[in-house]
Amino acid sequence: MGTWGPGLYSNDISEDVKVTYMDQLRRGKSNEEIIETIIKEYAKEIEDEEDAINFWLALADTQWKVGRLLPLVKEQALKYLESPRCIDKWIGTKELNKRKTVIVKLRNQLNSPMPPEKRIPQYRLYTCEWEIGDVFAYKFSEDYAKDKGYYGKSIVFVKVAEDTVHPGHIVPVVYLYKQIFDEDPSIDHLKDAEYMPQFYSPEAYQKNKSLRVCYKLALESSSPKNIPTDRIKFLGKITSVNHPTNQDQLPYQTSWKGLEKYIINLDIMWK
Repeated sequence: MGTWGPGLYSNDISEDVKVTYMDQLRRGKSNEEIIETIIKEYAKEIEDEEDAINFWLALADTQWKVGRLLPLVKEQALKYLESPRCIDKWIGTKELNKRKTVIVKLRNQLNSPMPPEKRIPQYRLYTCEWEIGDVFAYKFSEDYAKDKGYYGKSIVFVKVAEDTVHPGHIVPVVYLYKQIFDEDPSIDHLKDAEYMPQFYSPEAYQKNKSLRVCYKLALESSSPKNIPTDRIKFLGKITSVNHPTNQDQLPYQTSWKGLEKYIINLDIMWK
């Protein structure tokens, strides 16, 4: 794994361990559960001498700072902190003194009284309430739409599936219809309408005949507040959604914030 400096978190392993540990705390896992899981997950890295150092030092530092340092983790970290292996990589470099300072600081920290256990806010996971087959019109309302001649027009999409985005939000996956509307269409008008391919240009598909067409678009959101309800209008429901054959099953993801510009550029590209 990569190392780019003498700092405690100047390597891939340490940063990953910290992020993983804090993520699991926010999911409501107990300290003991997390340690058991994380040790299994990083078993291969722990077998490597350099990676093991980074693993245990980062884990001990992270646990100590949130008031949850377990004896096993402390013992492993202090074992490495007392070993010359912690600085071997830096001997003969101008970073040696910085590395020594990092080691001394962490050793003193782990041997000092641990702060009280901190309250870690739990994730508030969002699930979009739209149902499969729900059809919506999105009205273009931004300055970019004015510049490109789309202002006041609409794109229509239908929910066809769901996707999960970090840290566990359930978001809608839609098909965009390959048409820009001046007026909202009827549901009957859409039953056999063509879908808009996502992300790739027509040239990409022409050059790579084996490339499956991506039609699915995941609309990333972490709260109902992300959805621009002033631009969205519910048109009704399609009871049986048509699915293109041989399509790419992985959706392309975009945020609501960037949706309008993305769709306009996509439509221009495919015209």
